[in-house]
Amino acid sequence: MEIVEGDIVTINFSARLKDGDIFDTSLEDIAREEGIYIEGKVYEPVTFTVGGNAIITGMSKYIVGMKAGEEKEFTLDAEEAYGHNDEYPVEKVPIETFKNNNIIPESGLEIETDKGFALVTNVWEKEVELQYFHPLAGQEITFWVRVEKVETRRL
Repeated sequence: MEIVEGDIVTINFSARLKDGDIFDTSLEDIAREEGIYIEGKVYEPVTFTVGGNAIITGMSKYIVGMKAGEEKEFTLDAEEAYGHNDEYPVEKVPIETFKNNNIIPESGLEIETDKGFALVTNVWEKEVELQYFHPLAGQEITFWVRVEKVETRRL
């Protein structure tokens, strides 16, 4: 039976950037082979609802129509994957926050905060402007997927 929106699917996958580097996978052997293995990480298939919000939105349209056992490779442009950097929120924070953490704020500095990754876009006397972003925003991502299991709610 072909996958439709609303089905619950389990897939194995690998994700790579435009330069060909694999940065994520559900398969331990590929992680080891590509030098991205993380000790203690559980490598296993991913289960999600097609069309839901639990996975990259653009991925669902490529999985619709597949069947259990099928493999496919497809590329998501930045918009379909994690969007563009300018689509993420902007926040002004006191410059003291940086000074208290021994960081000299300057435009173009990328930092990791408790809210995620951010880019310093402006520095004033008392404030610093941060633009939050996903580390993969603005990038094209190619996925290889193999559908392992399909659960449908259709009669």
